[in-house]
Amino acid sequence: MGNRLNRKRRWGLTLLMITSLMVIFSSCSMIQNTTSSSNNFIAIAGGSEGVFILDVSDPSSPKLFKNIPTDGYAKGVTIVNGYAYISDWDNGLLIYDLKDPDNPTLVSKVDIEENVRRCFIKDNYAYVVNLNGLVVIDISDKSKPKVIGKLSLEGGYAAEVYVEGNYAYIADGNNGVAIVDISNPKEPKLVKILETDGSAWDIYIKGNNAYIAAGDKGIVVLDISSPNNPKVVGRVDIKGFSVGIYVDFNHAYVADWDNGLIVIDISNPEDPKVVGHVDTDGNSYDVYIHDKKAYIADFDNGLVIADVSDPENPEIVGHLDINHRRFAYDVKISENKVYIADGRNDLAVIDVSDPNSPKEISHVNTYGFARGLSLSDKLLYLANGESGLVIFDISKETPKELGRIDVGGYAASVFVDSDYAYVATLKKGLVIVDITDPSSPEFVKNVVTGENAMDVFVNNGYAYIADKDEGLIIVDVSNPKNAKLVGSIKGHVCGVYIKGNYAYLASAENGMEIFDISDPKAPTAIGNVGFDGFAENVYVKDGIAYVSAWNGGLIIVDVSNPSSPKVISKANIKPYAYKTFVSGNIAYIADVENGLVIVDISDKHHPKVLADMLWFNAIDVHGF
Repeated sequence: MGNRLNRKRRWGLTLLMITSLMVIFSSCSMIQNTTSSSNNFIAIAGGSEGVFILDVSDPSSPKLFKNIPTDGYAKGVTIVNGYAYISDWDNGLLIYDLKDPDNPTLVSKVDIEENVRRCFIKDNYAYVVNLNGLVVIDISDKSKPKVIGKLSLEGGYAAEVYVEGNYAYIADGNNGVAIVDISNPKEPKLVKILETDGSAWDIYIKGNNAYIAAGDKGIVVLDISSPNNPKVVGRVDIKGFSVGIYVDFNHAYVADWDNGLIVIDISNPEDPKVVGHVDTDGNSYDVYIHDKKAYIADFDNGLVIADVSDPENPEIVGHLDINHRRFAYDVKISENKVYIADGRNDLAVIDVSDPNSPKEISHVNTYGFARGLSLSDKLLYLANGESGLVIFDISKETPKELGRIDVGGYAASVFVDSDYAYVATLKKGLVIVDITDPSSPEFVKNVVTGENAMDVFVNNGYAYIADKDEGLIIVDVSNPKNAKLVGSIKGHVCGVYIKGNYAYLASAENGMEIFDISDPKAPTAIGNVGFDGFAENVYVKDGIAYVSAWNGGLIIVDVSNPSSPKVISKANIKPYAYKTFVSGNIAYIADVENGLVIVDISDKHHPKVLADMLWFNAIDVHGF
C-alpha cells in the first residue's frame, strides 16, 4: 500500500465539474456553489501537463476542449467567478483569468514552499494545504495576492482541505483530521487533531458530519457539531483503499483504489452501509457527483463517468482517456513511426511525420510492463518486465506479436546484435536469447552481474551492462553460449552507450563519465562532466552526447574531444527525462510521467521543444 500512497502524494490531478465557463463557483477541494447552464465542462489539474478543460455535455462522449500549460506540476484547480486557482506542486498558487476560455491569461502567482497540493476558496481568501500545513492567502486583489497566515502541522501529510463556517478541516494523512479555527485568517489556530485509525486522504462535510476517506480503514464519520470536541460516530469497512469521497443527499460515493466506485447509504450517519458498486478498469482516486452522474478520476484509465440515478446500481456510461498511457520508459523510431515502451501493458506507436503534431496510430497490450526496446529488420524486441522478452513484427501499422520467452527475471532493457537478444534483467543480470526464429526464441546463457542490471549495449563481441550500484559490468559474448565476465568499472551507472573505443556512462548524480575501452578488460577513465539532475541514460551521435537527466531534463554535451566533454545546452523536459533517441535533427525523449516529448536540436545551443504529447493520470476529481 506504500506505493499507492506515494502515487497519491506525487500525482495530484483534480477534476472539476464546470456548469458554466463564464461564471463558475467551486473549489479544488469541494463544491461550494453551482450555476445552471446547458454547457458542462470538467477542469483537470493534470500534473506536468498543466490544466485541461473537457467538454462533458454528452457524458457518453467527453471531449478535450482546452489545455493550459503551467510549466510546473499542477496538483489541483479551483474555478470561481471566471478565475482559475491552480495548486502547483512546483510553482505555488497560480491565478488565471478564464473569462475568455479560449485565451486563458495568467494574472498572478504566489510562491509557496513545501509543495502545494490543494486549495479551498472562501470569500476573499484561498486556503492552501502543502506538505507543511495550511497557508492562507488574501485574493481580494487577484493581481496582487498576499500570504497573510500560516499554520504548521507536524508529522502528518496535508492532503485535502474543506472550509465550513469559521473552521478549516484538513485531511492530514497519518495524523487524521486537523481542525483549524480561521475566524481570523491572519492567525489560524489549531483546535484539534482527531485520529481516524487510518490515513485521512479526503474529506467532505455535510451538515454536522464530516466524512473521511481513510485508506484501508474505509470511511469514517465524524460528528463536528462541536468543532472543539469532534467525535467518531460511524464507520464502514469497504475492504479496499478509499482515497476520495463525495456526498450527495443520503449517499456517499467513494473512490476506492482497488475496487472502483463504492456507494454508501448514510441516511443514518452512525450506521453507514455499502449499497452499490461498479468496478473500473483503472485505479479510482477521486469522485465528483453532478446531475446523477459520477465523474471518477481513474488514475491510469483517465476519466470514467457513471450513471448513479439508481445509487444501488451504478452503471458506467462514458470514458475519456487522453493518450491513455501513463509511463514512457524507452523510445525508438523507424520510418516516421516512434515506438514507446510505456510501462503499463502497452506498446504505443506514434506517427511523427510532422514532428510538430505527433499522432498516436496504434497501441498493443503487451501483458506485462513495457520497459525497453530494440529494433532490427522490421522486428521490435520488447523488454517486458516480469513477462520477459516479447518479439513483434512492425511491418504493418499495428505491431503483431510473433513470440515471447520468460527470461527468469525482470526484463528492463534489451539490445539486439545479429542472431541474439541481450536482456538486462535486474537481479538476474544478463540473459542471452537466440532469436534466429523470432516465433520461437530460445534461452542461451545467463550471466549474473549484480543486483540491478538496468541497461545493456553490445559492441564488438562485448556486452556492457549498467548495473547501478555495481557500476558497469563487461561480459565477453564473442561466443554467446560461453559468455563470461571480463571486466568492470566501479560507480553508480544507470545507462551506457558505446561509440568507437569509448563508453559513455550515465552515472546518476555524478553526471556523465567517459571511459576508453580499446581494451575492454582494462577500461580507463578519460573524461567526465557534471550537471544538475540525475543522469539516467545517454545517446551519442556525431560528437554530441544527449543525456537524459531525469529531473534535470535533456543535457546536450560536446564530446568531440572525449577527454574534455563540455555542456552545450539544456532542454527543460518535465518532469522526468528517462531515455532519448536521436534521428536527424530531432530528439525523441521518453519522459517517464509525461509520455513523448519531441525536441528540435538543429541548433545544439538552443534546443526547442516542438511537441509534448498530452499523457496523464486522473487522480483527484471535484466539481463546480
